Amino acid sequence: DKSGPHGIYTITKTLSRYVSEDDEAKFVDRSDIEHILGDYSNTSLPAFQKFLDDLDPYNSGKISAAEVLRVLKTGMSLERKQFVASLFNKLQQFFNYSIKLDDLVSYYNPAFHPSVKDQRFTYQQAKDHFVSSFNPNTYENISFPDFLDYYKSFSFAIEDDNEFEYIIRNSFNIPENVNSQSDEY
Repeated sequence: DKSGPHGIYTITKTLSRYVSEDDEAKFVDRSDIEHILGDYSNTSLPAFQKFLDDLDPYNSGKISAAEVLRVLKTGMSLERKQFVASLFNKLQQFFNYSIKLDDLVSYYNPAFHPSVKDQRFTYQQAKDHFVSSFNPNTYENISFPDFLDYYKSFSFAIEDDNEFEYIIRNSFNIPENVNSQSDEY
């Protein structure tokens, strides 16, 4: 499971294996970070390399595990969050303000998911990935923070804001006549 809170949990557990008991600062080799996050992102993307450069400004080859986790948990621009919020508002209207996971899955279109596009996931694997990113206790009422966490999980892997918006726009097959409260969608 590689998205949202589950993905962060998995990365946290994996990072802890790379940090020795006596290393209080909890630094990890840059190459190990690339290896760990390689399943979550295309590590050759310039945006990913910039992400690592920002975490290692002195080019020491060592990166703080805590800093990686902090960035992954919050690493989405305000513009991207607003765009995801716009989609969520549209979905709320479509589902009469009660969004259930089963309803979302029935309209979810994984064709534009980054892992489907690069053929690491099938459509079904992407749908399963989508479902597994939500806490089972929230299946009957998906909240915006839960929804946002799903998109945060791959936001850092997509360099171009237009591409990110394109993915969001095409994530769900809902009728065009459903108006969003935001003009951005």
